[in-house]
Amino acid sequence: MFDIGFWELAILFALALVVLGPKKLPELAATLGRWIGRARFMARSLKAQIDTELAIERANEAQKKKDQGAESTDRDTD
Repeated sequence: MFDIGFWELAILFALALVVLGPKKLPELAATLGRWIGRARFMARSLKAQIDTELAIERANEAQKKKDQGAESTDRDTD
């Protein structure tokens, strides 16, 4: 997603350590980790819900085609 290398992360960590201090940095990291975890969970849930809805829609379309095919063969035999 982001093209951030090791040195960029090291600079960001050092800057955060200087700005926030050693007491606030672990608290911020824990909070940020929880937010990221929640965002990932919500994204996975949304994807699963969309996949489920698409599967239902595809099944409905397949059933309609099957029903239409059965109706046309019934008309042909009559």
